[in-house]
Amino acid sequence: MTRRTSFIAIIPLIFAAVVAAILISPPRITYACSCMVPPGAAQARNDAAAVFSGRVTAVEGQREGTTPLRVSIDIAQVWKGPMLNRTLLLTSGSSASCGFDFQPGTDYLVYAFDQDGQLATGLCTRTAPLDQAALDVAELGPGTVASPNSDPGSQPVAEVGNSLPLIIGGGVALVAIASGALVFVRRRAA
Repeated sequence: MTRRTSFIAIIPLIFAAVVAAILISPPRITYACSCMVPPGAAQARNDAAAVFSGRVTAVEGQREGTTPLRVSIDIAQVWKGPMLNRTLLLTSGSSASCGFDFQPGTDYLVYAFDQDGQLATGLCTRTAPLDQAALDVAELGPGTVASPNSDPGSQPVAEVGNSLPLIIGGGVALVAIASGALVFVRRRAA
């Protein structure tokens, strides 16, 4: 077997190792918010864990801090998610980290996602002050009036399989490594 043949046999192994390293490496801290254009209201509703409108009653936490802000919202209408009349929502304290700048006393249309079992939102969603979201509300159609609840911290949120892409990617990388190793061993034995 020539050196060229040996090198060609190792290429799948190198590729698989790079893919595995990318998929398995821990996420890095980012310091600037960069968003893709969000999908339309109907698709954003389908992608979200919850979609609702409501008035912000309080924002707790330090803006520009690293700890997420806790936003208390009295919910008026629900298009998706828990049918509660009150909820707590997380957002980053900094717009540089894609945090949404909620103001107490203002009504919002919120597209929320699951963040470790809690509802959260940010600048990269279609979340907006309600008076600027008329087109979204029209596309979403009539919502459902929220029902009373006594504990806004105990809202059920659908489990989100955040680790599924890592598991699939790791499996693909392992198959590629095993295939490359098998080809390498067979060619080396020939």
